[in-house]
Amino acid sequence: MTAHALSKDLFAAALTLWDFHNAVAPPPDRARFDAVVGLGSYDDSVARYAAELVLADRAPLLVFSGREGNWTAGEFGDTEAARFAAVARREGVAADRILLEPTATNLGANVVASEALLRGRGLSRTLWVTKPQTRLRLELTLRRQSTLADWSVTAPSRSLSRALDLFGAERILEEMVGDFDRVLAYPARGLQAEAEVPEAVHAAAAVVAEAGYNRHRL
Repeated sequence: MTAHALSKDLFAAALTLWDFHNAVAPPPDRARFDAVVGLGSYDDSVARYAAELVLADRAPLLVFSGREGNWTAGEFGDTEAARFAAVARREGVAADRILLEPTATNLGANVVASEALLRGRGLSRTLWVTKPQTRLRLELTLRRQSTLADWSVTAPSRSLSRALDLFGAERILEEMVGDFDRVLAYPARGLQAEAEVPEAVHAAAAVVAEAGYNRHRL
């Protein structure tokens, strides 16, 4: 289902949720980092954007993290990290500038395993790349679990309408509803920092979930 197939009210609620998940400050202009870290997923644009950042000299090294996750288990014949590395090489990043972290299956593991890999090389300043709708959860995870000195979060630029056209309402809306549950629940589990959640976002998440997009909920 694309954006055009959603009712006006459902699209408005989804847009509120999309804006909430995207509410992360961009990295400083022209800042350089020790490494760009791309989080594996079903969305190859993450790999392409991470490669673009390295080729633009934002960092000398590119790390891809991920074995599989809720949305990719059994979908590909290789790890998320290896698949994204292949994308980056096609974009022009030399193989010797790419490191793989092929074990993580969730955001917390992405952070812990990737940082262990970087610490072993004496690196500490990181620019993390994820899907647009995962930016807030990644930032909250880094606030709680990162042990490195300096980090920023970014994502490919994309509208909700474009995301729905690319990946379908089932995947995008279910992911946003599920991640909203995790934003609420994970601070108490020590997995993420807390976020301020406006009442309008609670209401929007309820509208989207009640429309049937709830299979990724906790």
